[in-house]
Amino acid sequence: MTPIAEISGRNFKVIQKAAEEFLTKASSISGLSILDYEINVFEKGELLIVIFQKAGLSRGFRGSPNGFPGFEVSIEASSLDIKSANFVR
Repeated sequence: MTPIAEISGRNFKVIQKAAEEFLTKASSISGLSILDYEINVFEKGELLIVIFQKAGLSRGFRGSPNGFPGFEVSIEASSLDIKSANFVR
């Protein structure tokens, strides 16, 4: 077996919560699939920022290349409450 990813339990919960939000909002946009995205988790003060971006883009790229809008979710680190969630155009 070859490991392809290592994710802590805490980050799993954060990604899971953000993914639910992504799937809810993406359901209104035809052709979007979470399978086409890479997911990055960042820490910014008391917030955890989860960014979904089209797979294969360079880190730091923002926007919506070829109809694949980026999506960003801000989650309070202590409670895991979602503070904001929006597509990045």
